[in-house]
Amino acid sequence: MGGSSFVQGREASIQAVIFDLDGTLVNTGPLITESFRHTIGEVFHEDLPLEELTALVGIPLSQQMNHFAQKYFGERKETYCAVSSVDHLTEILLSTYRVYCAEIRDEYIRPFDGIESFVCELSERKIPLGVATSKRRESAISDLSYFDLYRYFDTLIGSDDVKEPKPKPEPLLKVMDILSSKHQKKLRPIDCLYIGDSPYDIRASHAAGMLSVAVEYGMFEPDILKAEEPSYIVSTPEELNTLLNFL
Repeated sequence: MGGSSFVQGREASIQAVIFDLDGTLVNTGPLITESFRHTIGEVFHEDLPLEELTALVGIPLSQQMNHFAQKYFGERKETYCAVSSVDHLTEILLSTYRVYCAEIRDEYIRPFDGIESFVCELSERKIPLGVATSKRRESAISDLSYFDLYRYFDTLIGSDDVKEPKPKPEPLLKVMDILSSKHQKKLRPIDCLYIGDSPYDIRASHAAGMLSVAVEYGMFEPDILKAEEPSYIVSTPEELNTLLNFL
C-alpha cells in the first residue's frame, strides 16, 4: 500500500466508505473498452488508441461522447450532412454505445476477486456504505446486482441523480448526507473514505474533503493515479482488506 498518510496533520477516523463502481467494485474495463471500440469504429470508421478511447472514463458517458462528437463534427462536418448538430451526433454515439454494450455485457463483465469479501466485512461491521458513480442509476444497480453486490449498500447515487457529477463533489456529498440520515449519525467529509480507480474519482474526493483510495487494478495506469495524490493506493482488490485495520 502506497500513497501519502491519511490526512497530514490530523488523525483519521473512518466512519463511512463510499465506492466508485466501474473498475472499482466490478470489472467492466473490457466491456467499456470493447463498447468504445465498436462505437467509434461504427460511427467514425476509426480505430483509436486505447489511451484515447478510455482517457475520460470516470466522467458521465454523455460527456465522453460529447467530447468525440465535438472533435469529429468539427473535423469532418461535410461527412455528417445528415447530422444537424454536435448534440445530435452525441445522441447517435450514446445510442450506438448503449445498444452494443447491453448486447455484449454478459460476455465481458467480470467480478473482481476479493471485492465481495471486503464489502461484506464492512457491512458486517455496520459501517455505512454507499456508491457514487458516473454511470446512470439504473445501469449501475443492474451491474452491482449482476454479482449480488447491491444488497450491501445503503445508497447509490448515479450521474442522473445530481446536477454536477464527478469530478465535482456533489455525488460524494449526497451519498454522505443519505448515509448520515439512514444511520442517524452526523458524518463529516473527513469521516468518509472514497475508493475509486480514476483520476476523476480522486479529484472528486479532494473536492469533497474526503480521504481517498486509488485502486491500480482498474483502467488507469499507476502514474496517472499517483499524480492526483490520493491518500492511499492499493494494487489489488485483496489489498483493500488492509484498510480494515483503519476502520
